[in-house]
Amino acid sequence: MTKQVKSRERVAELVDRAISSTYSGKTFNFDEQPTDDIQMLFSDEFIEKLKRIPYPNTKYQALVKLLKRAIKEFGKTNRLKAIEFSKKLKNVVDRYNSRNTISDVEDIIEDVVDNLSEELEKIFSDLKKEKQSFEAMNITYEEKAFYDILIAVAEKYGFKDQLAEDTYIFLAKEIQKLVGNKSKYTDWTNRQDVKDELYADVAKLLKKHGYPPRTIDDAYDEIMKQVDNYKQYAD
Repeated sequence: MTKQVKSRERVAELVDRAISSTYSGKTFNFDEQPTDDIQMLFSDEFIEKLKRIPYPNTKYQALVKLLKRAIKEFGKTNRLKAIEFSKKLKNVVDRYNSRNTISDVEDIIEDVVDNLSEELEKIFSDLKKEKQSFEAMNITYEEKAFYDILIAVAEKYGFKDQLAEDTYIFLAKEIQKLVGNKSKYTDWTNRQDVKDELYADVAKLLKKHGYPPRTIDDAYDEIMKQVDNYKQYAD
């Protein structure tokens, strides 16, 4: 086994130990932990403890692990925003890896790693704010995901200002209500005819309320991906 592999394994061991000790001594696996326990990890108290880990590389790796799990969980509801946060995380990780050119990762300059960790903390803070942003809009967590995709598509195709803000919020609520109808779209994952009916109903709803205001065949693609995402994790 090479020195570099041994070093990576040692860092991984330190990360798991730090996370476990921070999380009340429990052994923790980010990929397998139930959602309720994941939410406990998103608490301010846990994050503050994680930030106080004394070893720069261990803290960095722990923050990366936490963010990956947080984004994955967030993506079950809001696919679009999860993709945006994944890109931000990847940018930090790529810059970390570009500086990791020596054999022993623990020899990386500490202030560089500390700066990257601060960026991770900022991403996590922004993610928490995004997860709570629906509250000020008087809509649900799930409706906010459809609102985000409606706005993103409208901006992409240049018609955002042609519809009122109330229209986007109304449509987001109506889409969520429509796709949340489990009795009408039973077994949608295994029956193409049911999936086609769901897509058609969403398209009719949007067209009825002038979205998009002109014919744009591709405008529905991203919306339907969010519909699929919602149905996958909601059912």
